[in-house]
Amino acid sequence: MIGKPITVGKDPVGIGVNELTNTIYVANSGDNSVSVIDGAGNKVVARVMFNIKPFNSGYVVCDNTTDKGKWNAPLGKEFYIYSGSGCTAKPYPGFGFIS
Repeated sequence: MIGKPITVGKDPVGIGVNELTNTIYVANSGDNSVSVIDGAGNKVVARVMFNIKPFNSGYVVCDNTTDKGKWNAPLGKEFYIYSGSGCTAKPYPGFGFIS
């Protein structure tokens, strides 16, 4: 069965699959990029990392576009998030974030 197309970078030329994590990597020669696809969700993801300084001044909440739920993002660790997800920094009382 063929599903709906997944948009990747310009001029894809190669593909790699990590069967353990069900992650697909597409090399795009037209824009010198690599698209990362979650094989379970059939969606492009982005690798992100959030740091908050000082570390105990708050947290980051992200939405999960799969089930529309909210979850606290890990801090100081790289992870993948679906394209189109939104994340918001939430300061603890007495702190504020500027960027």
